[in-house]
Amino acid sequence: MTIANYYQSSPIPLIRSDPPYQKFGGEAIRDLFTLTWRCGLEELARDAAAVIADHPEAVTPERTVPTALDAISRMKGLTGSAAYHALWRHAVDALLARSAELPQEPQDWTISDDVSCRCEHCRA
Repeated sequence: MTIANYYQSSPIPLIRSDPPYQKFGGEAIRDLFTLTWRCGLEELARDAAAVIADHPEAVTPERTVPTALDAISRMKGLTGSAAYHALWRHAVDALLARSAELPQEPQDWTISDDVSCRCEHCRA
């Protein structure tokens, strides 16, 4: 059974469907793909990449996926896999989509910060 089949048929969701979503870090993604590669589970790795792409709320394609790809790229053999290319394409597509439009100008330019110093210069 593939991860995708399990994901669709499982009574226990791999990623919660209601907020708050379980967030996954780059290390978890790296470890997942390292494990699948070392065990020869290329099909499961491709399925996992598809699940990651379907859930940007749990694995952010702009930050977490590039972090994971950077770590994965240091391991011989992983960068040529279909799963690596799927994750790479997912991150690239998200970054290009995000940069396609200029960000909106902030409505409020105030930056709040707690300054521990209470001298006359810092309080101003």
